[in-house]
Amino acid sequence: MSLRLATFGQLEEALSNAEKATELYRELVSLVPRHRPSLAGSLRNLASTLWNVSRRDESVSACEEAVGIMRKVADTETYFLGALIEALNQLAGYLSEKGAADRAAAAKSEATEVRRKIELLPPEPDFLFSEIETEEEEEDDEEAWETATEEDDEGKNPSSRTARELQVVALEATSATNSQDTPKTCSPSEISSTEDPLHASNQLLPQPVDGAQRERHAAADRITGMLVVPLEAKSSRTPTDLLLWIWLGLLSVLVVIMGVALAVMWRRGQ
Repeated sequence: MSLRLATFGQLEEALSNAEKATELYRELVSLVPRHRPSLAGSLRNLASTLWNVSRRDESVSACEEAVGIMRKVADTETYFLGALIEALNQLAGYLSEKGAADRAAAAKSEATEVRRKIELLPPEPDFLFSEIETEEEEEDDEEAWETATEEDDEGKNPSSRTARELQVVALEATSATNSQDTPKTCSPSEISSTEDPLHASNQLLPQPVDGAQRERHAAADRITGMLVVPLEAKSSRTPTDLLLWIWLGLLSVLVVIMGVALAVMWRRGQ
């Protein structure tokens, strides 16, 4: 509330709210000392508001109190060193505006020393959620690597090929099955029918060695049929299907009759 009021130029009301907030934080810190950083932030806000209403001595005093609190906190909790630097820079700005150049230089020098201290600190561990995301990314990478390895071992992956390549795989699987598990050389006519530059020369068709490979060839046939062969509309002629169509027709007629009857009744009512 204090920040919003100050934004709209209502400085006196902003100051009143800032003072109330600071007093409440003092009471909170007396009960739970771990809220001292929040009290320091409230003091910095109070200092800014006091500065805007030209109460500069009080502003510097509040800012110095905030710096003192953050010094004590940062001694034991180094992740608050950044907040200490911000408080020191704010204090240095106020002192410089007041003409206290020596005190402002001392505050800037202390901020520089704190910044160097931060650079010498060991890197902080990642947050829990970052670790979880990293583990998920590693699992995804492992799954992708395993999938790529399986595709390399199999030599062909029908699901990732084009319709023309799927047709070639299906043709090879059918030819190998008809040859009763014996290798066969493609004839030039069969090669030209595929129109695939990869099969521009005679080569041996893969020989099925186990049930899994036969299942892959069967899957290739199904995928080829879905991608290459156009859909055909086939009408069912079983007795059950005919009865179903007759029932749907009668139901449609009944709906039409009821609609007409309701329309007639509605007009008579008018």
